[in-house]
Amino acid sequence: MLIGEHAVLHGYPCLVTAVSARMRVTLTRMQENTFVLLAPDVERNELKKPMEEIALGNISKAAVFAETAVRNFSREYQFEGGLRVETSSDFPSTFGFGSSSAVTVAIMAALSHLFNIRLSQREL
Repeated sequence: MLIGEHAVLHGYPCLVTAVSARMRVTLTRMQENTFVLLAPDVERNELKKPMEEIALGNISKAAVFAETAVRNFSREYQFEGGLRVETSSDFPSTFGFGSSSAVTVAIMAALSHLFNIRLSQREL
């Protein structure tokens, strides 16, 4: 969304356009039951916690979308062990380019690929 990203929450229109900037996510399975997040673009150099504690309690703004995506996926498609999530993007999160949505969808798509689970566009 180019202009009016937050305004749509209140029923106002926005302008949407495509940009060539990309969000990248790399997932690595870990044997230990730990969630690790490396998101230097949002100044989250390393967050580490047990998998059962993700998206609970006081979550930093930089980690909330990544943690929630992994939690929701792991509740629907249980798996053993933990995950290391690394994110990077071609644009700052402060630009209003929908980075929260981009990282959420990128993580869900990467999880579905990693665990060989076909998700429809709607599910993503």
